Amino acid sequence: MSTNLVPLLLRPKPPPPWLGVVVAVALIAAETLVLFPLRANSPTAATAVVYLCGVLAVSMVWKPWLSVLTAVASALAFNYFHVPPFRAFEFTAGRDLLTVVVFIAAGLATSRLGRVSWIFGEVA
Repeated sequence: MSTNLVPLLLRPKPPPPWLGVVVAVALIAAETLVLFPLRANSPTAATAVVYLCGVLAVSMVWKPWLSVLTAVASALAFNYFHVPPFRAFEFTAGRDLLTVVVFIAAGLATSRLGRVSWIFGEVA
């Protein structure tokens, strides 16, 4: 890891929220692109986990509200691009609500753990 990044990751205050939004959008876009080649060979439910990586990354550094926003945006991107019918929003209460709830719960839990580790000066 670059020595210039270490102070950014270990400082007691998170980076500005606008940077978190930019990072969240970039991660969601990257995850969406990564999943296109995998769409034919993977079950739909298994590919949703890729979006969880971005939710967790954002929630470790920024405040919980950005974690929730990233979770909802990730679930919408997953539904729009990778759930048939493609490029349309078609929500199924069981599948889509569960995806959003799991993303939000994981993001909030990670956000809480990230805040505790920053208070004690440790990296989670």
